[in-house]
Amino acid sequence: MTLPAISIIGEEYANQAAEVIAAAFSSSPFTGYLLRDANSTWPSSQIPKEVILPHFQESMPKKLKYGGELVQAGNWAAVAVWFPPGRSIPVDDNPDPRIKELRDTFAQIKKQHLQGREYWYLNLIGRHPSRTDRGAIRALIDPYLKKAREQGAAVWLEAITEHGKQVYEHLSFRTVVEVRIGVGKTNSKGEFDENGEGILVYGMMAE
Repeated sequence: MTLPAISIIGEEYANQAAEVIAAAFSSSPFTGYLLRDANSTWPSSQIPKEVILPHFQESMPKKLKYGGELVQAGNWAAVAVWFPPGRSIPVDDNPDPRIKELRDTFAQIKKQHLQGREYWYLNLIGRHPSRTDRGAIRALIDPYLKKAREQGAAVWLEAITEHGKQVYEHLSFRTVVEVRIGVGKTNSKGEFDENGEGILVYGMMAE
């Protein structure tokens, strides 16, 4: 199978990338949990565009400012943000306790599993739900796996759905840890629930 062409793009395309990611994550329970406030009545399976799009329009340029590499595949069928070794989002970038829990939790997990190795980090990836181009996700991952292997570096990501985990496993990642984020704060649907079981997030590596 011939994979879609990819291109590395700059901050001037951040809003266009945000459109793709917002559409891709519009039914994500974990994203719904992160964006919900006390007045939210929408289900996490239908995050309103006026809620999710501004979030990614704000965060996308920050990711690039901190050294993230923005890449698109198949004329905007899918986009990803990769952080090369030594680059990362500062832990204090977002004071929201939900984001802090995720970052703090996986900072410790990465120390344990990476043990000081350099690594590429797949911070964000998504395909627009209206696009069915085959291979768009693989096109955004395979070149970075190849680059990491040539450098002797590992590759790390967090999958926030079981489907995502299965896709990444097909692309040679392995699950090294499963963690529930938001226990006692959210249920598995991304709705506030003080008795909630939290949302399962998978830490995954490729080497």
